[in-house]
Amino acid sequence: MRTDLPAGYLIAVNTGGAFFNSQINVNGRMRPTNSGGWSGGTNQAQVFMLLHELGHHLEAAGFRNDFGNDEAGRVNDGIVNMHCFGTITAASRLR
Repeated sequence: MRTDLPAGYLIAVNTGGAFFNSQINVNGRMRPTNSGGWSGGTNQAQVFMLLHELGHHLEAAGFRNDFGNDEAGRVNDGIVNMHCFGTITAASRLR
């Protein structure tokens, strides 16, 4: 499996900060974060991102290399949302 990430990286998690943060500072202005349409910092966003990265690792059907390719990322996000929507929404009940 080729990821184009440096050696030693198994999973890359949203460099925009959405895994842990609902907002980030962009040039002095606070902007909301999200991942795959899920609000950043929520259990749903965290589960979504882990499933997205797991899709890469397992070379899920239809998944494309999205490193530096926003369109491929959107396609991959759609695959995760289509097949894992119930699991992602259930994450809202996690504590």
